Amino acid sequence: MPICSRDALVLVIRVALVALGVGPLSAATEDPDPDFTLENTVQAGPFHLAPFFVIRDFGYDNNIRLGAENKTGDYTMTFGPGVRAVIPFSRRAALAIREEIDYAVFARDSDLSHVNNQLKAKLHVYLREVTLFADGQQDSIRERPNNEIDFRIRNTTTQGKFGFTYRPSDRGQIDLFLARAGFRYDSGSVDTTGVSDPNDDADQIGDSIATSLERDETGVGLTGRLRIRPHTSLLFDARTGRIDFANALPERDSNSNTMMAGFEFDPSGSVRGFIKMGYRHMSPDNDSVDGYSGLVADLSLSARLFGRGEVRASYLRDTGFSILGDNLYYILD
Repeated sequence: MPICSRDALVLVIRVALVALGVGPLSAATEDPDPDFTLENTVQAGPFHLAPFFVIRDFGYDNNIRLGAENKTGDYTMTFGPGVRAVIPFSRRAALAIREEIDYAVFARDSDLSHVNNQLKAKLHVYLREVTLFADGQQDSIRERPNNEIDFRIRNTTTQGKFGFTYRPSDRGQIDLFLARAGFRYDSGSVDTTGVSDPNDDADQIGDSIATSLERDETGVGLTGRLRIRPHTSLLFDARTGRIDFANALPERDSNSNTMMAGFEFDPSGSVRGFIKMGYRHMSPDNDSVDGYSGLVADLSLSARLFGRGEVRASYLRDTGFSILGDNLYYILD
């Protein structure tokens, strides 16, 4: 069963409204989290609303069905409405909600058109230098789960995080939190039109993906940020946790420990973004399944060029969970 659902998020909102009582403005006006900003919002009763409309991924894709041999091209676009809302509770707390519904449309192959949805809610309680937080998010998308799978399948990720932020000054902060995430796959939503073998059964493929990848991840995290220059901050990220697969055989349950450090560059500077590098150790319970110990990295940087343009660079090295043979993971690089 999913860890939390849309009903659970609605319940959190209702409890917060009753328990805290809506007031005029809160410390949300000083909260550095961009989800709590009141800029560019319209007030409607206790709500500060910022509706928006998204258009992205417009263009031509020469392999929309992800076929290895039989390739089909089509024009595609993703668009849809969304809204961000902030509800301040006097000076004590604030609730932020974000809902986005996207429609991915294909010009000729309309059977591939689908709806994606993201719902996110955050509750912050302000206690001087400490902020207590509870975050929940659910994403439902129809896309390939990883680079090994050439099929689109409906996958739903449900996440929750609870903890506190200690911010003694505007130079830095420390976050300590408990986190849990659940990954579920709809075995009846696989598109196998592009596969080379017409005998491949969509239901069997969907069941295989769900069996191999459905899992719950729980853990504890400690992150920190310290500004060392006007536009540069030092980052630290340490996490330890447990990965429990629902039905996978052989047994793939594992312990995971990750430690990373790096730098973050303020958007007001000439270089923006972040870079983090570190080490991950993933140890399966089953000795016959190979674990991973090695480098992980995450980079996303952009720089202005003579005030007229921008150059961007990104890089990710991490582990993804495999569906091939008895492999637990593959390297994203």
